[in-house]
Amino acid sequence: MEFNSFVYHNVRRNMKAYFAYFLSICTSSALFFSFSMFLFHPNRGQFKSYINAAILITEVIAYLFLFFFVFYSSSVFLKSRYKEFGVLFITGMTKRQMNKMIFLENIIINTAATGSGIIVGLVFSKIYLLLIERFFRMSSLDFYFPMAAIIITLTFFIILGILVSFFTSAIIKEDEVLRLLKATKAPKAAPKSSSLLALFGFALLLGCYYIALTVRKENLEKILLPVVAMAVLATYLLFAQFNIWLIKMLKKNRSFYFKKTNLLWISNLFYKIKDNSRMFFLISITSAVAFTSIGTCFAFWKNNLDSIEKRYPYDFVYSTLGKPEIAEEQTRFLEDLLKEEKYSYKKVILKTVSYEVDSEVHHTLISESTYRQLSDQLNLKPIEFSIGEAIYIPTDGERKSPLLEVLNSPLTIIGEGESRITALLYDDVYVVKDALYNMVSEKDESSAIYIYQVEDWTKSYQVYDRYEEKYKEEEYSLLLSKSHIYESEKSAYGTLLFLTTFIGVIFFVASGSFIYNKFYMDEEADQKKYIQLHKIGLSYKEIKRTVTVEIGILFLLPFVVAVLHSSFALAALQNLFLIEVTSGAFLVMGSFLLVQILYYLFIRGKYLSEIEEHLME
Repeated sequence: MEFNSFVYHNVRRNMKAYFAYFLSICTSSALFFSFSMFLFHPNRGQFKSYINAAILITEVIAYLFLFFFVFYSSSVFLKSRYKEFGVLFITGMTKRQMNKMIFLENIIINTAATGSGIIVGLVFSKIYLLLIERFFRMSSLDFYFPMAAIIITLTFFIILGILVSFFTSAIIKEDEVLRLLKATKAPKAAPKSSSLLALFGFALLLGCYYIALTVRKENLEKILLPVVAMAVLATYLLFAQFNIWLIKMLKKNRSFYFKKTNLLWISNLFYKIKDNSRMFFLISITSAVAFTSIGTCFAFWKNNLDSIEKRYPYDFVYSTLGKPEIAEEQTRFLEDLLKEEKYSYKKVILKTVSYEVDSEVHHTLISESTYRQLSDQLNLKPIEFSIGEAIYIPTDGERKSPLLEVLNSPLTIIGEGESRITALLYDDVYVVKDALYNMVSEKDESSAIYIYQVEDWTKSYQVYDRYEEKYKEEEYSLLLSKSHIYESEKSAYGTLLFLTTFIGVIFFVASGSFIYNKFYMDEEADQKKYIQLHKIGLSYKEIKRTVTVEIGILFLLPFVVAVLHSSFALAALQNLFLIEVTSGAFLVMGSFLLVQILYYLFIRGKYLSEIEEHLME
């Protein structure tokens, strides 16, 4: 048999062994292809420049992560074949032939898996494009045959396979033939843990959670990186020390330890948690980052409308920058556009005057009539005041002196208006009687801002677009449109949400693959162990119960830790920015939990069927 034919038949014979590795590459290539399909869409001209840049950066990050992911999967897969490689070395295979075999196998699997991933991506491409339309608030993205995306995906993943082949070939060394042939490990020493480090890690984690719940916005910048570093260290100690210490405590509880099959799964976990502590640590951290990022972006995306309403109370705001003579023409054009688009509107001219007390102190004043008009626009009840009194409207929430003097007339501050009324202004504002305002405006220069309120403002962005077509080169005036700001922010948050979800899905798929590969490596040893236990009286029902608990803990433990980390991080976000994150957090983590449970049931079923099959032989 020719060498190439031998490699091909070897791959066919071991399809079961290659399944996890094949599935990892297939899923990764499907995600990468879908993203490339979006990046090279013929209608990408409608994408804003920052969207194209964000997509490109995300694809580069995804590819780099996928490289390490595939490399890890390949190295784990090769280590599971030590016995096979040992036999091949004994029968005369040279190191060069071994490297060639690994190289050809990687090329065959990568090509087949990438091709399958592209087919999967094509099948679901229309659904994918519809989701993109929603996230990016774009017009129709028609289906097209993505030849560029196919070529790039095939090229990148074949290159990835070649690079992984070169790196992983160094794992198998000819002078380790005896160890490879035996394919067994020396009896393991009992895992050791430090009670001090275990309790320190647990206390450190609780401290991080406490800080997350009590942090203030003004301290966020100072403590963010230290708290993240503390959380990472605490997570590592949790898996490397605390879990081992906790299992030791369970083993000391004799009544629990010797109850039914508890002895089996506790003993198995005692070694497996220690062996896989680094993997669990990486899965927990990457999953926590993914959940927190997706949850944060989803919260801002979902709360965008409420946020805009608070920050921008007025629908259209027009002002001139030193050239008031152009205001009449441009505001008339804006009003004509509103009429053409069939928008009824309310107009208020916000006139302000800056009264200088001395060279260092000045007060911004508005008239009572203007204040009442603005209050009416926002459906607020105006504060009543008399001659000799004034109303104070803050910008920073700090109360000023209860007394004010204008034109040698003392005024008593009798109330505080809502800051939304004068959100357009950067200074604190005082509301005075019209007569006093007119007297001040005769002596000091005043300025005017034109405010328009319309019905159903969320759809009025077309008015802004038409206005900008005519006056986009105008340097001495400015028009702010709430609908335009809303659409821009919605698109930006949608972009971030889509990209973080994409990266999060890749992390999630990688995590599942890591765990599957670990189970596959231990499968043969576990089967032998359960066959021996079955011979001395352990029933299949008891084996099933043991495996269910053991796999459940190993599979869900990193996920639970990641959910806890993300929950406290999102709680801090809610406290700091006063936005609702609970529903978004439940949706994001609940979706991943559902997939995780389905994946767990699949692995458990496959694992049990293998054991049952060997028990019946």
